[in-house]
Amino acid sequence: MTIDSRQVAAGMLEAVPFARTLGFEFVEVAPEGE
Repeated sequence: MTIDSRQVAAGMLEAVPFARTLGFEFVEVAPEGE
């Protein structure tokens, strides 16, 4: 299974709108334990 980091970041910003207000930027996405 491949993780599309752009989709994960977009999903996080959609799920937590305040993250966008604060200017959060997701720079790395990795499976748990790595």
